[in-house]
Order: sequence, then structure tokens, then C-alpha cells
Amino acid sequence: RDWTDGLLSNIFREMNKPLPEGKDERRYICYDGDVDALWVENMNSVMDDNKLLTLPNGERIRLQNFAAMLFEVGDLQYASPATVSRAGMVWVDPKNLGYRPYFQKWLVTAVRDNPERVARLEELFSKYVPEMLEWLMLGLFFGDYEVKPKMVLPQTDLNLVVALSHL
Repeated sequence: RDWTDGLLSNIFREMNKPLPEGKDERRYICYDGDVDALWVENMNSVMDDNKLLTLPNGERIRLQNFAAMLFEVGDLQYASPATVSRAGMVWVDPKNLGYRPYFQKWLVTAVRDNPERVARLEELFSKYVPEMLEWLMLGLFFGDYEVKPKMVLPQTDLNLVVALSHL
């Protein structure tokens, strides 16, 4: 069978092309999702000192100094010690992050040209969202604990606010 480039090899090749003359920039690939054991083991050669991605057809693509890979994962359940030792880790607990910074950033970018609308959205958000999130996340309804609603997929308060901002 002939080799056909997939999504990763195309993006990886494109981001590692030489920078234009006089241009200083950083390029990133962000992998968002669960770590597949076999796939991430194949990435070890990119994450070690060699910085080479070896494709199944034998082609090798070097990760340039201006390029980096970011892995945003929920856990490292399937990552080997070799993979973990090659990656720098930053742990952010969603409980500590909160949703307000996201909402404030969304507010100034989405409706920045309309101060009345910004004020109205802030008012509505402050009035309804904290109580709604207390009910959804804790089962707290107007100060009394009730049965917490069941969610099909586990969510954080930040996930819910992001979804709300896309309505």
C-alpha cells in the first residue's frame, strides 16, 4: 500500500517548515483528548532529544526549535513512565480555575462594541449563573440541598459556562 499523509503528519510537516526571513514566531500543536498508549509511545522520539517524528513510510520530520507540542489531557492513565518523563507537566484543577475568567474574556471579545449589552449580560450572568451552577454541580437549590441532577457526561462549571457562551 502507498502511504497517504494523515492529519497529524500534514500539520506537523507544515508547522516545521522554515520561518520566513526576519520573522520570529513560535508554533504549537495542541493535542486535546485522551492519551492512546500506542500512539503516544510513537511520539516519544519527538519528545526526546532527537526531536524526530518517524512516519510509517520511513520519512522523518524534525521538530524545529521554534515549534512545540502541547498535550491537554484529563489523565495519564495510559501514558508510560517513558512518556511522562519526557513531558513537562502542569496540573490545573478545574475547581481552582473557576469560570469567571473565561466569562470576562468572552464578554470583552464577543460584545466589546456595545457597552449596554456588556452591562446587561454581566447583570444576567451574575443573577442566574452562580445559582444554576450550584444546583447543577452541588444540588444546592436556594440554600437547601436537594438531589443533584444527573448528567449524562461529567461536566465542570467551566464546561457549562463555555457551552452557555456559545448559545
